[in-house]
Amino acid sequence: MSADNPSNPPADRQTPAGPSPSSSDQAPHIVVLDAQGNPVQTLALTRAGVTIGRLANNALQLDAPVISRTHARIDWDGARATVTDLGSKSGARLGTMRLPPQTPQVWDPAQTLQIGPYTLRLHIGTSSPADPAPPVTGDPHAAPTRKVGEAGLSVALSPAHTALTLIPGEPADVEVRVTNQTNAPQTVALSLSGLPETWVEPAPALRVAPFSMKTAIIRVQAPASPESAVRPYEVRVRVSSQEDPSSSAELRLEWRVAPFLSGEVEVAPHRALGREQAVVTVHLHNGGNVRATYHLRTGDMAQMVGAAFTQEYVTLDPDETVEIPLTITAPRRIFGGHRVYTAPIEVEETDEVSGSLRRTLHAEVRFVQTTLLPLWAPVALFGLLLLLYGLNLPAALWARVPGSGFLAGVQSGGIRAEATQVAALATQRALQGQTALADVGAALAATQSAVAALPTEQQASAQTALAGAFQATVASLSVAQTANAQALAATNAALEAQLAQTAAVRDQQTAAVQAPTTSAPSPAARPTATPSPGAVTPRPTATIAPSPTPVAQPTTVAAASGEVDPASIAFGSIKKGTTGAPRTLLLKNTAMRR
Repeated sequence: MSADNPSNPPADRQTPAGPSPSSSDQAPHIVVLDAQGNPVQTLALTRAGVTIGRLANNALQLDAPVISRTHARIDWDGARATVTDLGSKSGARLGTMRLPPQTPQVWDPAQTLQIGPYTLRLHIGTSSPADPAPPVTGDPHAAPTRKVGEAGLSVALSPAHTALTLIPGEPADVEVRVTNQTNAPQTVALSLSGLPETWVEPAPALRVAPFSMKTAIIRVQAPASPESAVRPYEVRVRVSSQEDPSSSAELRLEWRVAPFLSGEVEVAPHRALGREQAVVTVHLHNGGNVRATYHLRTGDMAQMVGAAFTQEYVTLDPDETVEIPLTITAPRRIFGGHRVYTAPIEVEETDEVSGSLRRTLHAEVRFVQTTLLPLWAPVALFGLLLLLYGLNLPAALWARVPGSGFLAGVQSGGIRAEATQVAALATQRALQGQTALADVGAALAATQSAVAALPTEQQASAQTALAGAFQATVASLSVAQTANAQALAATNAALEAQLAQTAAVRDQQTAAVQAPTTSAPSPAARPTATPSPGAVTPRPTATIAPSPTPVAQPTTVAAASGEVDPASIAFGSIKKGTTGAPRTLLLKNTAMRR
């Protein structure tokens, strides 16, 4: 019998233990569905069991980042199936229950087994209508090839790349094995279709010798952006000979793109001011390739400070953006400086497909709380009061300004002190003038003695020049003394007028605030004051020192008589009052000599 006849198996081939062919319809099998619910693989379940994981040595290899290298195990005892989680990181769900690690659980065919983005269904006794292909026999990792003609080219991939899952943002180097089954060397061109052109890096042509095999690398990278959709991609790897275009081979595969999360959170503005509350906007953007759910919350904040989102949960499609207001509140403060609160924001991002992908986004906002009265308010208020007082507001209005009485008292006290200083200055200048006159008199007396010692013919002209100089000096001193007296008198009058005005304003304030209850005191009981027209009650004025213009006093002549020669001069002295300083007089006899 021919070995190629399947109806006559070799005599030395042993029949495996297990159900007979007549009972094959009772053999359980597992159907694997992708995230969209499409069947991708069917696997028979035997007493040997099935291991599931990311490594190639598992009976069921599921390539996804969230799947562990050895994730779970499925066993069959002939009557029922059990599932065991082998301590995977992301876990597995049987129906609605999360499987405990290292604990077998009975798998009811009515339940689905969720491992990462894949869904597994158990079928016992009947074939699944969703089976994409019969159970794999022989080498499960053998790559399908297609030859054109009896002798030509063939192409194959390494077992790890036959069912490739592309991770966005990470390059994948696909190993392509090209075999030349002709007796002539071939220059082979490689091409990969079914993916966007920007994902694939072209491979150079290969020069393959007759009846030999060469390996080429095609680099594929899906971008980490929403355009890398999570779905199956029908990929074709084609090789063709440049010498013989009819010699070619094509390999059809189904690759997938793994889901990834890339949410972004931004707060605007980053610094917000307010007395009791501030509202900022949280911008969320789903930059991943899978529908995701976002849970917004605030971290630990200071006591008595609260924060609330208008939405705590929001679901976004890939490349979708949403704005969510955040309100920060704090108790009102009346007085003080600014107080800064930091509100940390946490956003938990979870993929909507399997819920196995999770990441946390962080942001923060600063809330600067202001007060009703800042620290500079008292200083500004005091300056405003001074400004209002300087504008001479009406008494009725000024009396209602807080602190107006204090300001008026301070000003009147300053006026009195200034008046006292003016009086002291007037007295000092009067004494200086008298001293200057005395000095001039002494100088003239000395000069007269010098003139008397001159010859007789020179004395007349010298006495005449001396008399003119004396009169000019006295006139100059008199003019200076008069100017000083007038200036001091004007200053004194201005101070008295200002003091009187201050007293009048105070009286008007008192009359505006409260009605008078007592009669005005008699003038005799008050100090001497300058009355102010229109004042309700007379107010005292500052006592001013005597002005430089003295009051008329009796004059005492120190020298009552004396002899003066014709056409000569002589000196005498007079004294005002009993305490005044003596003054020098110049006497001139204008009679002619006989």
